[in-house]
Amino acid sequence: MTKLRQFVERYSEHDATAVRFAWNGKHGDDLKDDNADFRDELLGHFLDHKDSFPVALLRDLYDAETAYAREAWVIDLRVGKLAQEMLIRDGKSSLDVYAKGLIRSMDTYATAGRIDLPEDLRRTLAEECAARIARASSVAERKSYQAARDVFSK
Repeated sequence: MTKLRQFVERYSEHDATAVRFAWNGKHGDDLKDDNADFRDELLGHFLDHKDSFPVALLRDLYDAETAYAREAWVIDLRVGKLAQEMLIRDGKSSLDVYAKGLIRSMDTYATAGRIDLPEDLRRTLAEECAARIARASSVAERKSYQAARDVFSK
């Protein structure tokens, strides 16, 4: 078993530091993220082995990649597939992570907003977004759920 496969199959919240966005505070060409190469390997592995990825890893990888995209001004197009799989497998439980990542930048919205979900899941998530908009405690939270509701209502 390769180290990468082992990491995926045994992933827990204790491993999140290996995936998180480890930013040097700079942008564009000067940006450095100590975990970017490893996340790139994970995304490559994800395309052919998505069923082996635990939901916690899907969430952490999506969160890190959307945070990276905001500061790097570029996004890996595989993030859309990652978001799709996360929502299909975890539904409402991953809605906070999805909505937050969705609005991090124009790139994240364009990529994570292009997902193919079953119609019943789209309806369920759109309804949940409406409920969360009604009880949102901040403008940012409300905006993230409104953006997600727009994606699910297409």
